[in-house]
Amino acid sequence: MSKLVVRALTCRRGSRAVLADVNIDFAAGEVTAIVGPNGSGKTTLLRYLAGLEKQVSGEIEIDGRALATIERGGKARRIAYLPQSASVYWPLLGRDLVALGRLPHGADLTRPLAPSDAAAVARALARVNGTVLADRPIDSLSQGERARLLLARTLATEGDILVADEPVASLDHGYALESWPSCARKPPAAFAWSSPCTISGLRRVSPTGWLWWPEVGWRRTAHRPRPCGPRRSIRFTAWASAV
Repeated sequence: MSKLVVRALTCRRGSRAVLADVNIDFAAGEVTAIVGPNGSGKTTLLRYLAGLEKQVSGEIEIDGRALATIERGGKARRIAYLPQSASVYWPLLGRDLVALGRLPHGADLTRPLAPSDAAAVARALARVNGTVLADRPIDSLSQGERARLLLARTLATEGDILVADEPVASLDHGYALESWPSCARKPPAAFAWSSPCTISGLRRVSPTGWLWWPEVGWRRTAHRPRPCGPRRSIRFTAWASAV
């Protein structure tokens, strides 16, 4: 299993520090929830972890190798990323949407999939209980059904690391709980939420590796996240390896 390490990561948007001196290890076999109010930098951090933002200050490493030195295809194969605002613009069949997750492995979607790619797509569909959606057009599905297939697309990559931004926000409670074991099957994995009340399902998968936001800043804890303080902009200025 891979290990993802962040050291002294800082990001500024104009005069505002979105991320400030972030230091954290995502260890092999660990599932981590990143929790914080809107605008606190969760999505920005995940985009850095996925290699989608260029580091100006700080370092991100996978197994001791700088993420910035890994070529784009290598990043896409190793890191499976589900953005918060993932969309579908063509009336693809569900199976074809999920097959997009195999593009980093060289899949040619203009031809029948190779056996290894077809097997990965089938596994991903099964993990989100989406096999029954495989042959239905995307534009005939509900928002929640599309969300399950988008999650399956990410899982089909079968990367070493999973980074997901609000992965079950569009799912009903039952499907959300069913999805956690699928999301956490190949950690390290990092997930982001805006509210602690949405992460009870993940505690059933892994009780460790939580990040929560008290009023004083960010802390790492193995305990249940506490309710948040007043909503305000909070920077990543108080990370700690333990409490």
